[in-house]
Amino acid sequence: MHIHGETIMPKEKEIQRLKAEQEFYSNALAAHATSRQPPAYQQALQDGLFASYERVTASLDTLL
Repeated sequence: MHIHGETIMPKEKEIQRLKAEQEFYSNALAAHATSRQPPAYQQALQDGLFASYERVTASLDTLL
């Protein structure tokens, strides 16, 4: 289905996509985790990953 040039996914497919995206960000955060204070560039990367993870999780919460 298309509305104004955007594809609208069925709810089940959107949930599957968001779960996969959530898993991706979770794995990326785990891969970049450190027990020490990270350098500024790594902290910025982690901050961006976490913000994306939160965005995806919030979107998933609205669908479930």
